[in-house]
Amino acid sequence: MIIVFIGADGSGKTAVSRLLASKLSSKFKSVRYYHTRFGIVSGTGIWTFVKRIISRKKQAGDPRQKEGYYDYPKPHSALKASIIFLLVSFDYLLGHFVANKYTKKSNLLIFDRYFYEFFTEEPFKNQSIWMLKIFQAILPKPDLVVFLYNTPEIIFKRKSEQSIDQIREKNKRNQQLIRCLPYGITIKTDDSIDEIASKIQGKVLDII
Repeated sequence: MIIVFIGADGSGKTAVSRLLASKLSSKFKSVRYYHTRFGIVSGTGIWTFVKRIISRKKQAGDPRQKEGYYDYPKPHSALKASIIFLLVSFDYLLGHFVANKYTKKSNLLIFDRYFYEFFTEEPFKNQSIWMLKIFQAILPKPDLVVFLYNTPEIIFKRKSEQSIDQIREKNKRNQQLIRCLPYGITIKTDDSIDEIASKIQGKVLDII
């Protein structure tokens, strides 16, 4: 089973996903946690090339950096974003061997972001939505995508590396994404981490 968490930095993806893994450990033969990718081709020349392309260079004179916020680079063009995603997609295609139909029911794979990062993160905001529809059909499909949501002001209090405007924009892109996913749910993170994880656990048990 593949469960994916999306949401702005500070929305609780890591904490909730790790607690969920603990709660579901008895239901699956194994539980694996991934950040964005399977990591199968992380050591190859392809991924080295991709990292060079998407390396984030700090922009001098950006007032957000002076205020302590993350200094986002200028977003890639739609063409460049698509090329980068095509290169990285080899990792997800190989992921079919990890998430194959024979072991998927007995193993739990939990992702923070998954390939949706290449549509929701700032450098990829110009990514063409038709790319998402194509790759949804050919890449390992999640059984559940969870969008952890809260207001920009509350998320900012938890993690102030991004400005409220940046968080608001990321929330907007994640909301647009989750509406395209029939297996996606939105959970507002007003409750405790344990209560949130228990809600998701209930959804997972309904699926299995």
